[in-house]
Amino acid sequence: MRGKPVIAEIYPKACYGLALADFLPARLLSIAKTKAPSRRKAIAALQQCAWLAREHVRIHDIEAALESEDDFDAQLSAAALARLALENAPFDSPGSIDCIAPVVSDSWNQYKQRRLTKAPF
Repeated sequence: MRGKPVIAEIYPKACYGLALADFLPARLLSIAKTKAPSRRKAIAALQQCAWLAREHVRIHDIEAALESEDDFDAQLSAAALARLALENAPFDSPGSIDCIAPVVSDSWNQYKQRRLTKAPF
């Protein structure tokens, strides 16, 4: 599979902004995923994203994402990765999001100091 991306591990918080932003590159986005109302608002926001309509993407099985933090992370991460692929955006470049490369190389404390936008939900 030379030339094809292989996803070995994801960092869901890095994917939230990619999935929910109006445009790429996207900023990091913090979502209080432990709270069901926050997950509900984030999933509703995802379903309204212009890129979904533009790329003819439909989100299924939202009930699981509403009930479980793990399923929520999986759904937003899958949406973010699909968006990168559909929009031909780099998977491994800080040009996609402020933190993709630094998440791998920086310590946690350095990472936390990077720009982080808190979601309004």
